[in-house]
Amino acid sequence: MRGYLKSTGLAAIAAGMVLCGVSSSALAGSQYVVVAADPPAQQYAPGKVLNVDDTINIPEGTIVTLLGEDGSVNAIPGPASITVTEDSVETVGANSEPAKAERRSTMSKIADLLSGEQENADTLGVARSFGNRPKPKGLDDPWVISIHADGEGCFRNSEVKLGRKSDKEALGIAIAGDDESKQVELTMRQGVSEVMLPGSVPIEKGEIFIKAGSNRALVQLHSLPADINTQNPVDLLGWMLASGCEGQAVALTRQLVLEAQ
Repeated sequence: MRGYLKSTGLAAIAAGMVLCGVSSSALAGSQYVVVAADPPAQQYAPGKVLNVDDTINIPEGTIVTLLGEDGSVNAIPGPASITVTEDSVETVGANSEPAKAERRSTMSKIADLLSGEQENADTLGVARSFGNRPKPKGLDDPWVISIHADGEGCFRNSEVKLGRKSDKEALGIAIAGDDESKQVELTMRQGVSEVMLPGSVPIEKGEIFIKAGSNRALVQLHSLPADINTQNPVDLLGWMLASGCEGQAVALTRQLVLEAQ
C-alpha cells in the first residue's frame, strides 16, 4: 500500500496536492517523521512518527516539515489538518516484506536521531527562504567531517572535506593517513571553515589522524557506495546513520528543511 498525506483546510490544499503526487520512481511509504517545526513546538517535536490514520493540526503561522518513508520532504504551512492515509496503488518491487522492514528500521533510526537532538535542546528549527541564504559551510554542510573529535566521517566522490565549528581565528592542522609518522601540515585561515583533504594523504586503510591546535582526533572514513540513491533522503540518511555519521546526518536534515521551505 502506498501512504500519502490527506490535507484539509484552505492553506493545506496545495500542500495536499503535492503530497499525493508521489513520484513513480519513489519508494512507496505509509509513515512520516516530523523533521522540524517553524516556530518550534512540542506537539511537532522532531522525531515524532506519524503512521496511517494519525492526524496533526497545524495552526496558522506554523510550518511543519515531514520526511516520508518514500523519501519525500514536505513543508506544510498552517492552518492545516494532516492525516496519513493509504492508497490502493501497488508499487512493484517496493513492497516486499524485507524492503518494508528495512525502510521502517531506517525511519526508526532517523526518528531516534531527531528525538535525541530535541533532548539536547536542538530543535532543528531553521530560518526560511533557503534561496536567499548562502550554501551551508563548515559543519552545517552534511558532507563536511568534523576535525574536533574521534568518530566516523562520511564522504562522496573521493572528496574528503574537513571542517571546524568556528572560523574566527586561523588554525594550524596536521593530517596523517595510513602512516601516522608522515603528516601534511596546513593552515585554515581566518574566515575559512573547511578544507579538502590533500591528495597526498593516503587513506587506503580508511582512517586519518588530525591534530588541530592541542586537539587530536582519529576519524574512520566511509565512502558513499554507488548503490545509494542520493536523491532519496531516507536512503542517504540510513547510510550515514549505519556508518556512524550522526552529526552529518543532522546537518543533512537541516538542509532538507531549508530546501523544502
